[in-house]
Amino acid sequence: MIALLAGCLGLTEPAGLLADCGAGCGEVVVAAWPDDPDGVTAAIVEHPVVEARIAMVSALITAYPGPIGADPDAPLCVLLPPGPTRDRCGQLHSRPHLQLRIPPDKPASLRAGGGPSSNNIRPSRAMRSRLSDTPPMDHDCGAAPDVTGCLIAAAREVTAPAAVVGLCRNIAAESWRGECLFQAAEERVGAEPGAYVDAASLCTLAEPFVQECHHHLIVALAGQNALSAIAASAALLAETWQERDPYMAQITVDRLWSEVVGNRVAVSLAGAIAADLPPHARRHLRASVVAALMASEGAAAHDLAGWVARAQAVLAGGAVVAADDGAFERAVERWPQDGPDEAVRPATFYLGTARRTHATDESADLAICVVEAAARMADGAGLVAQGQGHPDEAVRWTAQRLIRGGP
Repeated sequence: MIALLAGCLGLTEPAGLLADCGAGCGEVVVAAWPDDPDGVTAAIVEHPVVEARIAMVSALITAYPGPIGADPDAPLCVLLPPGPTRDRCGQLHSRPHLQLRIPPDKPASLRAGGGPSSNNIRPSRAMRSRLSDTPPMDHDCGAAPDVTGCLIAAAREVTAPAAVVGLCRNIAAESWRGECLFQAAEERVGAEPGAYVDAASLCTLAEPFVQECHHHLIVALAGQNALSAIAASAALLAETWQERDPYMAQITVDRLWSEVVGNRVAVSLAGAIAADLPPHARRHLRASVVAALMASEGAAAHDLAGWVARAQAVLAGGAVVAADDGAFERAVERWPQDGPDEAVRPATFYLGTARRTHATDESADLAICVVEAAARMADGAGLVAQGQGHPDEAVRWTAQRLIRGGP
């Protein structure tokens, strides 16, 4: 078929690695890639038939997403024509979970102290979706050079959740089947935040990317402009999960406000926003303001008590703080899971993707935020050490945990 197409188009028939491989060229390049990726790339790039290039790149994306995704400017991606395969190839870099660097699940369960038991956004109990028994459905992608890419594009276009599942279940590779459900879920909630329930039901089936899918839905909801819309989404999250999984009801709402407040502080924030936040979300305001101030001024600008006073002045006076680059920098995790006897401590999300404990007293909670931010800065060790002598036990515990470097 390739030779026939090449002849009809007046093109040179492929030679070398791809000579006479016909419909089996995808298998040939997959087999040859580990020993000679540069040679395989050159052979595909030089192939005269665009449909064959698409099919071969599709096969490689499925087999080796990590190596191909490591280079966003790889010729395999940029020389493809616009369409599902080029999109898939580019997504390997912009969506790193597709490179199969999937960390093991962390424990997820209701805690005596409340809040997240890890930074995973994943149900704490086995979920059986109403869509679990949906069979594969008929589709029009059978003749496409990249069947998987075609199915993902089709699933993003349909609105009925059962149709999404039916399309995605035609994909044999688990990672791309999960990605199909993942992208369709994002598409739904991005277009209509009120569609969260349907989108979450798709995420529940999106193995091996269940955690990433639920996380992305929260980020999408956090991107709404009006705080009233955010509050409505928070209520929807609580309502969606309260009966199904009370743990998810807690952590999705907490994660949403952490993301929302972090984004607003990263751009610019007047302290008066505190009046528009629910009381439990003000701890995220404290964390975000402290981190932004310290990033701007340097950890050494004040001692621990001075930083607490500095943040209190900003929160009370409505002064504007902003990170230098105007981008929300999510925190590196320093409390990945509970150690012995730590589940009794209250926990909350910290700057989006990490955890910290929190205190009801504002001054003590600000001190916790100072110690957490300092631990992530090159010049912050002195502040963390000062935290060990703070009168509040939660501040001392935070400093000690960060110094010992583990749960």
